[in-house]
Amino acid sequence: MATRADIATRFRSAYRDDELLDVVRAVAVAAMPHSPLAVSTRRWDAAREHAGHPDAPSARRIVSRLNSAGRHVLSWPRIVEASFGTLAERRQTLSSAARRPEQHHLTVRHLVAALRRVAQHLGAHTVYRDQYEPACEAILAGLPSGAARDTVADLLPTLGQIERIARHECAGRDIGSDWGAALGLAGLIVSADAEDPQRGRKQALDPIEMIDLYGRLANQIPTFKQAKLFAARHQLALREADNNTWGAAVAAYKARLAASGERVPAGPIPRSRPRFDVPDGALDGLPRRYGRGQWAANPDLALDKLNEYLQALPAGQTPSTRHYRHVKQRDGRADWPALRVFGDYHGGFAAAVETVRRRRTP
Repeated sequence: MATRADIATRFRSAYRDDELLDVVRAVAVAAMPHSPLAVSTRRWDAAREHAGHPDAPSARRIVSRLNSAGRHVLSWPRIVEASFGTLAERRQTLSSAARRPEQHHLTVRHLVAALRRVAQHLGAHTVYRDQYEPACEAILAGLPSGAARDTVADLLPTLGQIERIARHECAGRDIGSDWGAALGLAGLIVSADAEDPQRGRKQALDPIEMIDLYGRLANQIPTFKQAKLFAARHQLALREADNNTWGAAVAAYKARLAASGERVPAGPIPRSRPRFDVPDGALDGLPRRYGRGQWAANPDLALDKLNEYLQALPAGQTPSTRHYRHVKQRDGRADWPALRVFGDYHGGFAAAVETVRRRRTP
């Protein structure tokens, strides 16, 4: 996984939960190559920079982040162990934490205060579901370390807690989505985009996930070109990368298998064309990419995606093709159109931005 030097502080989370586990694994291997499962929080924190992840959250913050529905459900040793598991094992571990009982001290007052504070931080009248946790991390990053920041962190509900509080408060009423109900309780604007739970879901496979998928199906680790061809053939969304990023991901994947005692598949083997069948259901639930034909069938969908980019722009940031491409690659937004789509159907990027802004104006 590439380092994230563009992120101003290590506490500002540009990582999704599964990406955090990738980081946990990579740093654990760097800290204790012969026994990574035994790494302590202190040794892990000290090894972040050496492992190429100086911007990663501390072990304490990762434990807090992954315990989405309660405290100390996932201990640090269990998180480290999960980071060396398969994709299915990871999801099962994370979902087991999400199903735990709610923290009793968190109430609707905490929900309202947290959402309003996040909206104020974003300078917006609503909060998109996938904006909430990164904004909380940014808020905490702006506070001096110590008891004061820990207190604020304890009073900021996680995403799962926000939705559970809203569901409990609005029980018996037709509230639509839990996120939309939470926005309503906080007095924020409820839009179809903001309450759409699909926005918070993973939009593309990261390199290690693709390597793991391909390796288990073909019994061979793919080159970057082989992985791209496989993703295109099966319409899978693959996070943008390059040969250097791919090489680092392959090394991390091999280290994970070796540390857990699993057999490491052969490869990568350039010019190899492995023949293998994809069992029925093996690709179910994986993120799919958008083909060019979809934009032709519904050009306005490209404007909806551009609106997501504009809504997430930091205050004072001017939209540009360079910044759009950077955010699309950084966040793995394979569902966002390529820049050429705006030229094909909307007169170019700048013209499309103006169209979106005019639509917002009453």
